[in-house]
Amino acid sequence: MADMAFSQSKATGIQDPARELDQTLLSFYAPAVIVVTRQFRVVERRGNLEPFGLPARVTKVPSGPLGDAIRRAVDASAECECPCSEVLSAIAAIHVVPLPSLKRRLFAVILQAPDQNGEDRVRQLEVQLAAARDYLAASLDDYESTTEELHSAHEELQCANEELQQLNEELREANDNLARLNGALEGRSRDLQRVNSELVNVLNNVGIAMVMLGSDLRIRRFNPQAERFFNLQDSDIGKPVREIHPSISLPHLEEACLDVLDSFMPRSRQIQDAQGRNFSLFFRPYRTAENRVEGVILALLEGSSVRVPPVASGD
Repeated sequence: MADMAFSQSKATGIQDPARELDQTLLSFYAPAVIVVTRQFRVVERRGNLEPFGLPARVTKVPSGPLGDAIRRAVDASAECECPCSEVLSAIAAIHVVPLPSLKRRLFAVILQAPDQNGEDRVRQLEVQLAAARDYLAASLDDYESTTEELHSAHEELQCANEELQQLNEELREANDNLARLNGALEGRSRDLQRVNSELVNVLNNVGIAMVMLGSDLRIRRFNPQAERFFNLQDSDIGKPVREIHPSISLPHLEEACLDVLDSFMPRSRQIQDAQGRNFSLFFRPYRTAENRVEGVILALLEGSSVRVPPVASGD
């Protein structure tokens, strides 16, 4: 407070020691006073207003309990044109004195701290100190709990990161294995394409009409020579052999194929076309590389009593 009085004296340029002494004594012992208009505007202020929650350069009566009490006291003083008082417990004692000698209606609002003995103040400070200690203890507990939770979360994140790294390694190994498998499959596919191309070339250039049937007696493959005698086209692949209509008479064709599948033995028959030409039709079981019979091969040769060695091939 002394520093504030010294600053005010220095700011106002007071050179008289007596006036400086009066200003200092007023800062120490004079009550806090504001002068307000009937519209509750502050036109003058004296003393230390900070203990009452008012800024040093307050310009109007504030809102809240203190401001409401000041307004009530000013209204009462203006009505009776006499000093009035208002007391707010634990905040301030308010005394309003009208200043009638001035041209404007002004009111001096004197603010005083409420009466309070030393023991009450000590008890109040002890309660506040205990509350502050409890608050600090609770804050410390919250801080320790939060720190433990963060530490636990950090450990969980580390574990999750290690698991992700391990999973990434496993995925990398799986990707390498898939790449090797894909390379092997590509090589196998090229081998199958080559074998298939060789088989097609053999069938197309053998000079014998040949038809390959599956174990369900559906057409799987035929060569160009078989198209003319068996009256076949590409759309007939997958059809049962009983649904084809050969250009030459082949009675009981399906029964003969079933006999080959049941007995695993080759069969043959002599046939003749409409022009009287003789043909030999051979039925051979289609054997896989594992020596399993999975179909029938039909071979048609022109001429009679032609002997053909058994056929054993894979697709």
